[in-house]
Amino acid sequence: MITIDYARLGISPGDRILDMGCGPGRHVCGACADYEVMVTGADIDIGDLQQAKTNIAVHEAYGGGLRGRWGVSAADITTLPFADHVFDQVICAEVLEHIPDDRLAAKELVRVLKPGGTLAVSVPRFFPEKVCWKLSRTYCNTRGGHIRIYNRK
Repeated sequence: MITIDYARLGISPGDRILDMGCGPGRHVCGACADYEVMVTGADIDIGDLQQAKTNIAVHEAYGGGLRGRWGVSAADITTLPFADHVFDQVICAEVLEHIPDDRLAAKELVRVLKPGGTLAVSVPRFFPEKVCWKLSRTYCNTRGGHIRIYNRK
C-alpha cells in the first residue's frame, strides 16, 4: 500500500529521493514509475532489500517500465550512510513506530534532506493501533514490531 502522496512532495525531474525503511520497495517503485528521479531505497533488513530488488525488477519487466532510476542500500536509520543534504525528498513510511530512538532517527532524516526539501513521514493511526495492542499481547512484543503508538500531537 502506498501511504505517501507523491503529488504533495514537489518532485521535479532529476530529484534524488530517499525511501528510508523501504521494505519490499513499494514507494521506490511508485516514485520511479511516475517520475524521472533517482530513488534510493534503504532498509536495515537485507531480506527486505532483496525482495525490493526482485519486486522492482518484475515491475520494470512486466509493469510498463519505470521512468526513474533506483538502487538499494543497507542502512540503519539512526546512523545513515549518506552525506548531509543530498536528497530532495525523504520518505519514511510506517517505520518510526519500530525505532527505539525515534528522535535520533528523525534528526538523521532531516540531516540528509536538502534545505527546502520535503520530508514525508507516515505512522499508523492512533485508534486502530491502540485496538491492535489491546487485542494481542504479541503484536507489540514481537521482535522488530511496533514499540510505540503515536497520537496527533
